[in-house]
Amino acid sequence: SRLRTRGKILFSFYQIVSSLPETLSIVFPKMYTKFISIVSVISNLSFFEMINLECFLQKTQILPRSVYGYYGAFLATMFTPILISLVLLGFTLYKRRKQNSVEAGRKLEATSYFLFFLLLYLVFTNTTQMAFSTLYCDTYGDDKTNYLVADRR
Repeated sequence: SRLRTRGKILFSFYQIVSSLPETLSIVFPKMYTKFISIVSVISNLSFFEMINLECFLQKTQILPRSVYGYYGAFLATMFTPILISLVLLGFTLYKRRKQNSVEAGRKLEATSYFLFFLLLYLVFTNTTQMAFSTLYCDTYGDDKTNYLVADRR
C-alpha cells in the first residue's frame, strides 16, 4: 500500500526524468547521461530498443525497408499499446462468455481493467515523448525552412 504508492511515484519520476535529455535538447554531464540511459530502459519500457526491432525486421523482411528507423519506431510505439488493448478486450469478452457466475465475471472484468490501466500507466510517458518529438522542428543555418528534428536521426 504505502510501498506501492512510493514505487509508483518513483517510477513516474524516473519516466519523466529519463525523457528530459531528448525533450529539452540540452547536453547534460556524462555521469547524468549514463544514469539516465540505465534508468530509461527500465522506466520507459522501450521494448523496441531492448529487442533491437530494426535488426529483427531486417532479418525477417516482414516490412518494407522504408518503415525502419525513427518512423517505424514511432508507429510501433503508438500502435503496440492499442493492439495489446484490443487483444486484452478480445480475451476478456471470450472468457466472459464462458463464465457461469456473475461474481466470476465481475472479477474477470476488474482484472482486465487493472491490466488495461497498468498498460496505460507504463507506456504513457514513452508514447507521449515519441509523439511530441515528432512535432519538434528546427532551422539550419541561413535557411528559414523548418525541418523535423526526427528526420536527422
